[in-house]
Amino acid sequence: MLLVIIIKLMSEKQIKEINIKLVPCYLLNCKDKNLQFNLLVNVNNAHVVKDIETGTGGCLIRDLKGLTSNEEKILRYVINMDKNKFEAAELFGRVELQFSELYDLMSNLVAKGYCIKEGSKFMLSKNLLFFSNLRELAIYEKVEFKGIKYDVKEEIKYDIKEIVDFISKFVDVLSRRECFLMKYDVVYN
Repeated sequence: MLLVIIIKLMSEKQIKEINIKLVPCYLLNCKDKNLQFNLLVNVNNAHVVKDIETGTGGCLIRDLKGLTSNEEKILRYVINMDKNKFEAAELFGRVELQFSELYDLMSNLVAKGYCIKEGSKFMLSKNLLFFSNLRELAIYEKVEFKGIKYDVKEEIKYDIKEIVDFISKFVDVLSRRECFLMKYDVVYN
């Protein structure tokens, strides 16, 4: 309740009420390029939470189509490359596929919205750049697990298993833990 008192003291407007809303989330422990970090995923709006006060951040809902296992393998390699643009020939020999098959798979990734082709070079699409930088959305705040009195509990709208399966295409998800984010909704007079 200390935070409620601080909100009242800091407000320039007169506050009618402060409602405590619980937002359903999962804390994912992830690993990418030997770096371990936590992501907080809001399963009410499918965001990787960056702003813990609003429960919002980068939206996981993107217009991306499903991948075959070979497309997934190539995509993981491309995401981990240190180059922005590359030619299909640069992947040849590293992904253990025939060149014609590799080129066809790269064309499929372009058609599905994962990559963009400019001349003979490929690069990640803007939708995918978000997922190649998930560690930038890491949450470092101390997470407290405790009982709390609340006014509203938001519903779970997205399946965490599907979210984890999708995120696992880009980083290794080592563990997940269900939790709730406390959000304060202030109603003014």
